[in-house]
Amino acid sequence: MARSAPRNIDIIYLQKEHRFLPKRKPPAGSSLLLGEPLTVTIDIPMATAALNRLQTEQVDGYDLFILESMKSHGVVQIITDDGDFATVPGIQVFTANRNVIRAARAQERLVIR
Repeated sequence: MARSAPRNIDIIYLQKEHRFLPKRKPPAGSSLLLGEPLTVTIDIPMATAALNRLQTEQVDGYDLFILESMKSHGVVQIITDDGDFATVPGIQVFTANRNVIRAARAQERLVIR
C-alpha cells in the first residue's frame, strides 16, 4: 500500500518543553499523568468497524484498532512516532517523527509548542 503525505491534519511537534497536560488537574502531591488507560474490547462490531476503516485509511491492522478505540472513547489526540497516524483526518498527532514533521511543515500544517 503506497503511503501519502499528511492531509489536512495538524501535526504538533513538542519542542523544548516535552509535556502534555491532561484536561483536569491531578490531586495535590500526585504525579502528572499523560492519560488514562482505555478499555478495549475487540469484538465483532469493533472488528467490522476496523475492516470498514481499512477501505479509507492508510494504516496497518493494529492502528485500525487503536483508531477505533480512540473514536469510541472520544479521543482526538495521540502521541506517536508512527507516521501512519499522520494520514488520518480528524485527529491531532504529537510526534517527533522527522518525516511527518517535514511533510507537515511543507503543507503549513505544523504547530510547534
